[in-house]
Amino acid sequence: MPALTQIGHNRGMYDSGPPPVVTCAVCRRPECSGCADKGEDKDTGPVLAWEGTGNWGERLWKMALASSTAPLRTFGELPEGGIVSALAFALIAESIAVGSLGVVAGAITFAVSPALLGNVLLDRAAGTLVVLTSVVLIVLLVALHVVWGLCLEAGTATTGGSPKWRLGMRFGLYACGWDLLTSPAGVLQGLLSRGPSAAFGPVGAAARVPRLAMRAYLVDRRQFEGRAQRRATQISVTILGIVMLLFVSGLIAGAIRIVVAAST
Repeated sequence: MPALTQIGHNRGMYDSGPPPVVTCAVCRRPECSGCADKGEDKDTGPVLAWEGTGNWGERLWKMALASSTAPLRTFGELPEGGIVSALAFALIAESIAVGSLGVVAGAITFAVSPALLGNVLLDRAAGTLVVLTSVVLIVLLVALHVVWGLCLEAGTATTGGSPKWRLGMRFGLYACGWDLLTSPAGVLQGLLSRGPSAAFGPVGAAARVPRLAMRAYLVDRRQFEGRAQRRATQISVTILGIVMLLFVSGLIAGAIRIVVAAST
Protein backbone atom coordinates (compact mmCIF):
# COMPACT_ATOMS: atom_id res chain seq x y z
CA MET A 1 0.00 0.00 0.00
CA PRO A 2 1.41 3.42 -0.85
CA ALA A 3 2.93 5.30 2.05
CA LEU A 4 0.57 8.23 1.59
CA THR A 5 -2.58 6.21 2.24
CA GLN A 6 -1.62 3.63 4.87
CA ILE A 7 -2.77 5.40 8.03
CA GLY A 8 -5.80 6.97 6.43
CA HIS A 9 -6.84 3.64 4.97
CA ASN A 10 -6.65 1.96 8.35
CA ARG A 11 -8.91 4.53 9.97
CA GLY A 12 -11.32 4.51 7.10
CA MET A 13 -11.86 0.78 7.50
CA TYR A 14 -12.66 0.83 11.18
CA ASP A 15 -13.90 4.28 12.17
CA SER A 16 -16.98 6.13 11.08
CA GLY A 17 -16.90 9.83 10.27
CA PRO A 18 -15.60 12.08 7.52
CA PRO A 19 -12.95 10.76 5.12
CA PRO A 20 -9.42 11.10 6.55
CA VAL A 21 -6.96 13.63 5.21
CA VAL A 22 -4.34 11.93 3.07
CA THR A 23 -1.00 12.42 4.75
CA CYS A 24 2.41 10.80 4.61
CA ALA A 25 2.50 7.74 6.87
CA VAL A 26 5.99 8.63 8.07
CA CYS A 27 6.23 12.39 8.58
CA ARG A 28 2.44 13.10 8.71
CA ARG A 29 2.72 16.12 6.38
CA PRO A 30 0.00 16.37 3.72
CA GLU A 31 2.35 18.10 1.30
CA CYS A 32 4.97 15.34 1.49
CA SER A 33 5.36 13.12 -1.57
CA GLY A 34 6.02 10.11 0.62
CA CYS A 35 8.99 9.59 2.92
CA ALA A 36 8.61 5.86 2.48
CA ASP A 37 9.31 6.28 -1.21
CA LYS A 38 12.84 7.19 -0.14
CA GLY A 39 13.37 3.56 0.78
CA GLU A 40 12.36 3.26 4.44
CA ASP A 41 8.83 1.82 4.57
CA LYS A 42 7.87 0.23 1.30
CA ASP A 43 5.40 -2.65 1.30
CA THR A 44 7.77 -4.91 -0.58
CA GLY A 45 9.59 -7.99 0.56
CA PRO A 46 8.57 -9.98 3.64
CA VAL A 47 5.74 -8.71 5.83
CA LEU A 48 8.09 -8.78 8.82
CA ALA A 49 11.40 -7.07 8.09
CA TRP A 50 12.94 -8.64 11.18
CA GLU A 51 12.48 -12.13 9.74
CA GLY A 52 14.05 -11.13 6.44
CA THR A 53 17.73 -11.02 5.57
CA GLY A 54 20.41 -8.39 5.96
CA ASN A 55 21.98 -6.42 8.77
CA TRP A 56 20.16 -7.03 12.05
CA GLY A 57 20.27 -3.37 13.02
CA GLU A 58 18.56 -2.29 9.81
CA ARG A 59 15.98 -5.05 10.18
CA LEU A 60 15.32 -3.96 13.77
CA TRP A 61 14.55 -0.35 12.87
CA LYS A 62 12.58 -1.28 9.74
CA MET A 63 10.44 -3.62 11.83
CA ALA A 64 9.83 -0.98 14.48
CA LEU A 65 8.93 1.58 11.81
CA ALA A 66 6.59 -0.77 9.93
CA SER A 67 4.81 -1.85 13.12
CA SER A 68 3.98 1.80 13.77
CA THR A 69 3.31 3.30 10.33
CA ALA A 70 1.94 0.24 8.50
CA PRO A 71 -0.10 -1.65 11.13
CA LEU A 72 -2.66 -2.92 8.62
CA ARG A 73 -0.05 -4.90 6.73
CA THR A 74 2.19 -5.77 9.67
CA PHE A 75 -0.52 -7.14 11.96
CA GLY A 76 -3.33 -7.72 9.46
CA GLU A 77 -1.06 -10.05 7.48
CA LEU A 78 1.00 -11.36 10.42
CA PRO A 79 2.43 -14.69 9.27
CA GLU A 80 2.65 -17.87 11.30
CA GLY A 81 6.10 -18.59 12.61
CA GLY A 82 8.27 -19.32 15.58
CA ILE A 83 8.52 -17.53 18.89
CA VAL A 84 12.31 -17.37 19.22
CA SER A 85 12.86 -14.78 16.48
CA ALA A 86 9.96 -12.63 17.68
CA LEU A 87 11.19 -12.88 21.27
CA ALA A 88 14.70 -11.82 20.22
CA PHE A 89 13.24 -8.75 18.50
CA ALA A 90 11.18 -7.85 21.56
CA LEU A 91 14.08 -8.21 23.99
CA ILE A 92 16.46 -6.16 21.84
CA ALA A 93 13.85 -3.47 21.21
CA GLU A 94 12.92 -3.14 24.87
CA SER A 95 16.58 -3.24 25.98
CA ILE A 96 17.44 -0.32 23.70
CA ALA A 97 14.31 1.56 24.74
CA VAL A 98 14.90 1.08 28.47
CA GLY A 99 18.61 1.80 28.10
CA SER A 100 17.95 5.08 26.34
CA LEU A 101 15.45 6.05 29.02
CA GLY A 102 18.12 5.30 31.60
CA VAL A 103 20.59 7.59 29.83
CA VAL A 104 18.04 10.42 29.79
CA ALA A 105 17.19 9.81 33.45
CA GLY A 106 20.90 9.91 34.30
CA ALA A 107 21.34 13.19 32.43
CA ILE A 108 18.39 14.74 34.26
CA THR A 109 19.69 13.46 37.61
CA PHE A 110 23.11 14.94 36.87
CA ALA A 111 21.55 18.29 36.01
CA VAL A 112 19.54 18.32 39.25
CA SER A 113 22.01 16.65 41.62
CA PRO A 114 25.42 15.54 40.34
CA ALA A 115 26.22 14.12 43.77
CA LEU A 116 23.23 11.78 43.67
CA LEU A 117 24.23 10.44 40.25
CA GLY A 118 27.79 9.99 41.51
CA ASN A 119 26.52 7.99 44.49
CA VAL A 120 24.47 5.73 42.22
CA LEU A 121 27.41 5.10 39.88
CA LEU A 122 29.99 4.58 42.61
CA ASP A 123 27.90 2.73 45.17
CA ARG A 124 27.92 -1.01 44.43
CA ALA A 125 24.54 -1.71 46.03
CA ALA A 126 22.84 1.18 44.23
CA GLY A 127 24.45 0.27 40.91
CA THR A 128 23.38 -3.37 41.25
CA LEU A 129 19.85 -2.26 42.05
CA VAL A 130 19.77 -0.05 38.94
CA VAL A 131 20.90 -2.94 36.74
CA LEU A 132 18.42 -5.38 38.29
CA THR A 133 15.60 -2.86 37.99
CA SER A 134 16.43 -2.32 34.32
CA VAL A 135 16.46 -6.05 33.60
CA VAL A 136 13.18 -6.57 35.43
CA LEU A 137 11.63 -3.63 33.55
CA ILE A 138 12.69 -5.09 30.19
CA VAL A 139 11.27 -8.51 31.04
CA LEU A 140 8.04 -7.02 32.37
CA LEU A 141 7.51 -4.91 29.24
CA VAL A 142 7.99 -7.93 27.00
CA ALA A 143 5.72 -10.01 29.22
CA LEU A 144 3.07 -7.28 29.14
CA HIS A 145 2.98 -7.39 25.34
CA VAL A 146 2.77 -11.17 25.34
CA VAL A 147 -0.12 -11.09 27.80
CA TRP A 148 -1.92 -8.65 25.50
CA GLY A 149 -1.56 -10.98 22.53
CA LEU A 150 -2.78 -13.94 24.55
CA CYS A 151 -5.75 -11.92 25.82
CA LEU A 152 -6.81 -11.23 22.25
CA GLU A 153 -6.75 -14.94 21.45
CA ALA A 154 -8.69 -15.63 24.65
CA GLY A 155 -11.55 -13.69 23.07
CA THR A 156 -12.19 -16.43 20.57
CA ALA A 157 -11.52 -19.20 23.11
CA THR A 158 -14.38 -17.93 25.28
CA THR A 159 -16.78 -17.87 22.33
CA GLY A 160 -16.16 -21.40 21.11
CA GLY A 161 -13.52 -20.54 18.52
CA SER A 162 -10.06 -22.02 18.00
CA PRO A 163 -7.40 -19.76 19.51
CA LYS A 164 -3.93 -19.49 18.01
CA TRP A 165 -1.86 -18.79 21.09
CA ARG A 166 1.47 -18.77 19.25
CA LEU A 167 0.20 -16.21 16.75
CA GLY A 168 -1.15 -14.07 19.57
CA MET A 169 2.26 -14.14 21.24
CA ARG A 170 3.91 -13.08 17.98
CA PHE A 171 1.49 -10.16 17.76
CA GLY A 172 2.44 -9.01 21.24
CA LEU A 173 6.17 -9.48 20.75
CA TYR A 174 6.32 -7.53 17.49
CA ALA A 175 4.22 -4.79 19.06
CA CYS A 176 7.32 -4.03 21.17
CA GLY A 177 8.50 -2.06 18.16
CA TRP A 178 6.23 0.77 19.29
CA ASP A 179 8.17 1.11 22.54
CA LEU A 180 11.45 1.30 20.65
CA LEU A 181 10.21 3.92 18.21
CA THR A 182 8.79 6.17 20.96
CA SER A 183 11.86 5.89 23.19
CA PRO A 184 14.68 8.47 23.24
CA ALA A 185 16.70 6.06 21.10
CA GLY A 186 13.87 5.96 18.55
CA VAL A 187 13.64 9.74 18.43
CA LEU A 188 17.41 10.02 17.98
CA GLN A 189 17.41 7.41 15.23
CA GLY A 190 14.63 9.29 13.48
CA LEU A 191 16.53 12.57 13.67
CA LEU A 192 19.66 10.97 12.25
CA SER A 193 17.98 8.95 9.51
CA ARG A 194 15.06 11.18 8.46
CA GLY A 195 16.01 14.63 9.65
CA PRO A 196 14.15 17.02 11.99
CA SER A 197 11.21 17.64 9.63
CA ALA A 198 10.25 13.95 9.37
CA ALA A 199 11.61 12.50 12.60
CA PHE A 200 8.55 12.88 14.80
CA GLY A 201 5.88 11.61 12.42
CA PRO A 202 6.57 7.92 13.14
CA VAL A 203 6.79 8.65 16.86
CA GLY A 204 3.30 10.13 16.78
CA ALA A 205 2.06 7.21 14.69
CA ALA A 206 3.51 4.74 17.23
CA ALA A 207 1.67 6.48 20.05
CA ARG A 208 -1.64 6.13 18.19
CA VAL A 209 -1.18 2.70 16.63
CA PRO A 210 -2.23 0.16 19.33
CA ARG A 211 -5.94 0.39 18.56
CA LEU A 212 -5.40 0.20 14.80
CA ALA A 213 -3.03 -2.75 15.14
CA MET A 214 -5.44 -4.62 17.40
CA ARG A 215 -8.31 -4.10 14.97
CA ALA A 216 -6.16 -5.15 12.01
CA TYR A 217 -5.18 -8.32 13.85
CA LEU A 218 -8.68 -9.19 15.05
CA VAL A 219 -10.56 -8.29 11.86
CA ASP A 220 -8.14 -8.95 9.01
CA ARG A 221 -5.77 -11.59 10.34
CA ARG A 222 -7.99 -13.60 12.66
CA GLN A 223 -11.35 -12.65 11.14
CA PHE A 224 -13.05 -12.67 14.51
CA GLU A 225 -16.79 -12.15 14.50
CA GLY A 226 -18.31 -9.33 16.55
CA ARG A 227 -18.80 -11.24 19.78
CA ALA A 228 -15.26 -12.58 19.77
CA GLN A 229 -13.92 -9.08 19.06
CA ARG A 230 -15.80 -7.66 22.02
CA ARG A 231 -14.68 -10.45 24.31
CA ALA A 232 -11.06 -10.04 23.22
CA THR A 233 -11.21 -6.32 23.94
CA GLN A 234 -12.91 -6.81 27.33
CA ILE A 235 -10.46 -9.46 28.46
CA SER A 236 -7.41 -7.49 27.34
CA VAL A 237 -8.59 -4.27 29.00
CA THR A 238 -9.37 -6.02 32.29
CA ILE A 239 -6.24 -8.13 32.57
CA LEU A 240 -3.87 -5.50 31.23
CA GLY A 241 -5.37 -2.92 33.59
CA ILE A 242 -4.54 -5.11 36.57
CA VAL A 243 -1.07 -5.92 35.26
CA MET A 244 -0.33 -2.26 34.53
CA LEU A 245 -1.36 -1.28 38.06
CA LEU A 246 1.05 -3.81 39.52
CA PHE A 247 3.70 -2.78 36.98
CA VAL A 248 3.56 0.92 37.85
CA SER A 249 3.54 0.13 41.57
CA GLY A 250 6.69 -1.94 41.12
CA LEU A 251 8.38 0.85 39.16
CA ILE A 252 7.64 3.39 41.89
CA ALA A 253 8.90 1.03 44.58
CA GLY A 254 12.09 0.35 42.59
CA ALA A 255 12.76 4.05 42.05
CA ILE A 256 12.30 4.77 45.76
CA ARG A 257 14.73 1.99 46.67
CA ILE A 258 17.37 3.28 44.25
CA VAL A 259 17.14 6.80 45.69
CA VAL A 260 17.28 5.51 49.28
CA ALA A 261 20.26 3.24 48.51
CA ALA A 262 22.13 6.10 46.81
CA SER A 263 21.40 8.50 49.67
CA THR A 264 22.64 6.24 52.47
